[in-house]
Amino acid sequence: MNTNVGWLSRSRTERLPGGGETSFEAASDPDTPARKLARLSRHKSPTIRCAVASNPSTPMEALVKLVEDEDRYDRGMVTLAVLERPDVPIELLEYCAQYTDSSIRNAIVNNERTPDSILKKLSFVVDNQVRGSIAGSPRTSTEILRRLSTDQSDQVRGIVGANPITPTDIVEFLAGDLAPRTRAGVARNPQCPIDTLQALATDPDSEVRGEVAGNRRTPVEVLRALASDEGEIRAEVANNEATPNEVLISLVNDSEAWVIRAIVERPSLHISVLLALTDHTDALASMLALNALAERGTSSDSAVRLVVASDYRVRAEVLEALSGDEVEAVRIAAHNSLLTAAMIPERDSRAIIHRR
Repeated sequence: MNTNVGWLSRSRTERLPGGGETSFEAASDPDTPARKLARLSRHKSPTIRCAVASNPSTPMEALVKLVEDEDRYDRGMVTLAVLERPDVPIELLEYCAQYTDSSIRNAIVNNERTPDSILKKLSFVVDNQVRGSIAGSPRTSTEILRRLSTDQSDQVRGIVGANPITPTDIVEFLAGDLAPRTRAGVARNPQCPIDTLQALATDPDSEVRGEVAGNRRTPVEVLRALASDEGEIRAEVANNEATPNEVLISLVNDSEAWVIRAIVERPSLHISVLLALTDHTDALASMLALNALAERGTSSDSAVRLVVASDYRVRAEVLEALSGDEVEAVRIAAHNSLLTAAMIPERDSRAIIHRR
């Protein structure tokens, strides 16, 4: 039997003396008096103590006591709840920085109140995960980023390279790193210099080129060249919101299915690309394109409505609406499509899929 589940169930339903609200409700309620919260902070259940730790009305002395009194078993629960508070005292952040638990140290790094002095201290710990969190933080100083740019871990160096606040000279330095993971981080940086992206677009490592293909700052001419690269890289080009329609259309007949799916699943696909996909040999791609077209059945462009109305695979309710369109050609096309759809046997799986 899982005793933790039992504790959780009982602590959430256990009522305070005199009836009324449960201990959990009282511990979570911002209107609970400070004295009662201080008493609940000594509750035997870590669930109740976590609720007290998260309560904005809990007095600071109770928060300090919660952290100091925690045993090794549930330190990860209650202390984390305290460290996630936006008003946690700096002294408590400093006190908890001595813990070796990665989750606690990461919570300290992620707290906006954590001063540079604590980040600097934690940037020397042996835990790659903690140094990586510091390397990716938007509050890390240039001094710390510069030192971590020569970290022994290529993962940490890559996170420094991917951090938008990393100075340009450090980003350019890391672009020449021997480790592909580090260079990939640089290529992922949303503020990466254009000339650096252009250079990394011909990197021998496919992961690096893939990150360039997915970066919105990558120039159109580079995206056009990467559209002829390996399948996974072409898919990144197709996913990139900065990729122009002309490049997307060039990928419409790609040999790799995931490239086509990446195009179809774009949230704001241009109508010209949708039109190119409606007759694709991949049934699912064609279905998704037609469904996306169907959503534009109310377009102000009659040419778009005519295309939607002309395909019997479009959902029946859309065709029925278009059969009453103000443009005669659209009305006729929708009417004919409805007639055709009615004659399609249920065993025609492609038609059935499109009409769902």
